[in-house]
Amino acid sequence: MAVNGGEVPAEGSIAQAVGLREGDVLLQISGEEITGPADLWNAIAACKDSGIITLTVYRSNEELQLQLDLRN
Repeated sequence: MAVNGGEVPAEGSIAQAVGLREGDVLLQISGEEITGPADLWNAIAACKDSGIITLTVYRSNEELQLQLDLRN
């Protein structure tokens, strides 16, 4: 799933705070494959109790792990 349709994340957004960039493709959230918006929201809901979400993104021909702390 491309970040915001492939656009630059908005200034001050959660996407920007976690380190997502224009062109990133979201592959997984805490090990759950993301293929569309419903997967995105279901994965976030499943992780809300842990407080920390690991995003796996594809950027510049490599997979990266980004951390999102929901407690802040």
